[in-house]
Amino acid sequence: MGWRNVELDQTDRILLNLIEDYAPIDRKTLSRLSGIPRTTIFDHIEKLQEQGYVVKVVERNGRLGRPRVYYVPIEYTEECDREC
Repeated sequence: MGWRNVELDQTDRILLNLIEDYAPIDRKTLSRLSGIPRTTIFDHIEKLQEQGYVVKVVERNGRLGRPRVYYVPIEYTEECDREC
């Protein structure tokens, strides 16, 4: 999808603020905190990822089933690279 150079809308900003405040955070929690449906969140998160605002982090803990997926702002991953 061609999201590049697309301006952030109100929903994008709401989600980005929540991700910055509560990272790492999953879509279910984003939906609960924002009142935005998870299906809508998926599209906006994809846009935020492609624009370079957030990164998807997959938690693989060796258990069966789907891994947990969290989202963090780019700055969060850069800090972790330096300090973690």
